[in-house]
Amino acid sequence: MSQTFLLAASTREADAATDSANMPAYTQIPPGGIAFGCGAGTFCINSSNHKRWLQPILERHGWQATATPAGATLVWQLTKQKLPKDCAPVLNSLPNALLLDDKALLALLSRRFTRTQPLITHVVYGEWDDARVGALRDRWADPSCTEPRWWIIKDAHASNGFSASLFDRTVRRLVKKDVAGGYCYVVQEYVERPMLCDGRKFEMRQYVLLRGDGSAYTYDGALMRLACVPYDAASRDVRVHITNKYVQTGWESTSQEGRTLDDIERLAHDWPPYAELLHAEIVPMMADLADAVAPMIASGLKAARGDPSERSRHFELFACDLVVAESGRVHLMECNINCAFGTFHPRTVQRLTTPLFEDLCSLCILPAAPAGPPPKAGRWLQVRAAGYGDHAAAPTDVAARELQEHQVYMTFKQSQKKKYERQFVVRDFLLSDVAREETPKEQGKCTKCGYFECKCAKLGTTT
Repeated sequence: MSQTFLLAASTREADAATDSANMPAYTQIPPGGIAFGCGAGTFCINSSNHKRWLQPILERHGWQATATPAGATLVWQLTKQKLPKDCAPVLNSLPNALLLDDKALLALLSRRFTRTQPLITHVVYGEWDDARVGALRDRWADPSCTEPRWWIIKDAHASNGFSASLFDRTVRRLVKKDVAGGYCYVVQEYVERPMLCDGRKFEMRQYVLLRGDGSAYTYDGALMRLACVPYDAASRDVRVHITNKYVQTGWESTSQEGRTLDDIERLAHDWPPYAELLHAEIVPMMADLADAVAPMIASGLKAARGDPSERSRHFELFACDLVVAESGRVHLMECNINCAFGTFHPRTVQRLTTPLFEDLCSLCILPAAPAGPPPKAGRWLQVRAAGYGDHAAAPTDVAARELQEHQVYMTFKQSQKKKYERQFVVRDFLLSDVAREETPKEQGKCTKCGYFECKCAKLGTTT
């Protein structure tokens, strides 16, 4: 039975009061007032979710809003680009950081981790990828295989748990139809024995900050997102296993069982093991991630418009979704580059979200103003020093070759959208219980040219 940590309401309130008393105090400045020693800048924020957090802070420090990004000290983009075109003094986007949303690319990068052990993850390119699907099937059929029993199969480019399915490799063989279509899938080790909170599975959303000068930080504090229903490893209820907000409540304020944000959204600082796990497990993992990403960011800085030094104040704020095993090991599941800062419980706003953006401004934004203050990290914990050094050169290891193959596939896929278009199909969550034929029935696709919209005449395809 998994270890369970019971948090009574009274205990949570007591811990919250203690934790709040230990948090750094943030100076309250009247609207329109200017903080001592802080020069004024201008800002253009194109995201309403982020504006609600940033604008009050910046205006307290005398910064002024502008409708256009031209000439603004801070430009905050809603829509990210692989190579950002804007080159404001401060920009919330780094070249190539958007690629971290790709679960397959993240899995390949994690093979470079040296401090922590990532989840075992296989990358396959849909039902046409006979070599990788066959190799994985043969690996699991080998009696000496020591890989885990349970796996999560998900579209490498989908979100909110839309494509996730659970697979028990001991029930039947993996077949090509399990990865239908020509899109990229990750087959990720599933933590069958997670640590529980109040008898329910949870994930931690840990915030990470990469900077254009090569430094990286993670925040002292995380959001815990709990399942609405008790954990049972054998359950076929997706809500037992996938703990994001969409799966649990469908973006509604309450779940089907009547659970509210007060119950399914908690703060990691109210969970006793977090303080130890932060320094023993999470900080080393974020350092591994920052080192693995460094060559990718460095190459993006060289490819982006302008001098790389002009982007030293640019940054990328994103979230890492973590799961904690019963053993106490913390595992990285995926990254969310454009994480929403929408609706939160009031205690989350007071004790996590508001301090996070206060500290973000103190570290990355306010120092960019004329006569601005020196950077202050607050609760941002540095996990990587500034500079790229030897990391700027891409390693010549197996992971590097796999990354190159992945980028070649993505480029090809984008140029062959019809042949390799995404297949939106209803998927059973417990996929291994679904009987499958070895060869999928490809309905509607021309067997000669391979396109769903036949192009034999145009291509001159013959029998």
